Amino acid sequence: MTSTDLEMPEVGVAPERLVVRRVPAGGASEADLAAWSELAARAIEPNPFFEPELLAPAAAFYGGIDLGLVEGGDGRLLGALPLRRAHRWRRIPAACLSVWRHPDSYLGTPLLAPEAPVEALGALIDHARSTARAGLLAFEWLGTGGPVEAALREAAADRGLDPIEYETFERASLVKRLEPDYLKQTLSKGRARELRRLRRQLVEQLGAPLEVTDRTGDPQAVEDFLTAEAGGWKGAQGTAFLGSPIYADFFRDVCSRFAAEGRLQLLVLSGGGVDVAWKVNFVAGDAIFCFKIAYAEQWARFSPGVQLELDFVEIFHGTSSTWSDSCAAPDNEMINRLWPDRRSLATLLVPTGGVRGAASRQSARTAMAVRRRIRRTDDQAA
Repeated sequence: MTSTDLEMPEVGVAPERLVVRRVPAGGASEADLAAWSELAARAIEPNPFFEPELLAPAAAFYGGIDLGLVEGGDGRLLGALPLRRAHRWRRIPAACLSVWRHPDSYLGTPLLAPEAPVEALGALIDHARSTARAGLLAFEWLGTGGPVEAALREAAADRGLDPIEYETFERASLVKRLEPDYLKQTLSKGRARELRRLRRQLVEQLGAPLEVTDRTGDPQAVEDFLTAEAGGWKGAQGTAFLGSPIYADFFRDVCSRFAAEGRLQLLVLSGGGVDVAWKVNFVAGDAIFCFKIAYAEQWARFSPGVQLELDFVEIFHGTSSTWSDSCAAPDNEMINRLWPDRRSLATLLVPTGGVRGAASRQSARTAMAVRRRIRRTDDQAA
């Protein structure tokens, strides 16, 4: 366990001193877990992937991950995020403290309390420089345009630092509207007719109308999802949860934890007692975050996954959530053709200052230039 103390000016109700404490993310104490959960519930931006329900099982599964806890002088938790120190970051040969993101984590926005987000991120930058002795502090897949990005840039500017935008991208999202007309601007008339035709054919095959039910808390629905996923393209590629007993247990554990908190959506599309598609979502703050979707391969020709996504748009409109993050890849054609809104994300690198930070900045700039040349060459070859 390591810590860094930071003397702070008084800002509102901010504490006079912040401490960055690192503990094993998969073995946090009961007191730390309670404070972590309380922080997640009031964070200025929600991120279920950094909440204990998902991060603790993920850290135990992958191993070697610290939970960074930014605490005030009174012991109150003001920030929480997973951290990993490495001698290089991607192709950049520089000691780096990175905000860790595993393959099933689709957002890297830290959990920050509203009292002192700038000071909390400033303490993290100072910790990366002085205690972790890192030249770079990397924030992968940070949600942009919100209070967390603004706080990070302000904390960096206060220290004379300028974050580097390593990559930026957008992905599909939904923003609550007065009327449920989300699909009018994205779904063409021809595509809409085709999907209605496929839906009618699926209903005919099943001999009953399609309906969506939320089977949160039903262990069998979790098992059915796992079986369907393994029977599809993910199973063929070896990336399905059932590809490893430990990996499957990770998924079961995450679903169980969110279900216990009343924040899991396990939506199942079925007809006549036959399940054809499954969608797993997490509710955090004022948003719904999509996690995984699967469908029964024998019904693939009827696009059951797309049918369930169409139904989810209506379900979303009827919830109290104000937006939904698809958590999909930016080039996911299926969801991009359905969901009309976009949210922006970025990977930001913060050189931590001093000689080490200056060298890291130069290494990052060089690596980015090489990356751009490779992409131009690939585009020309294509």
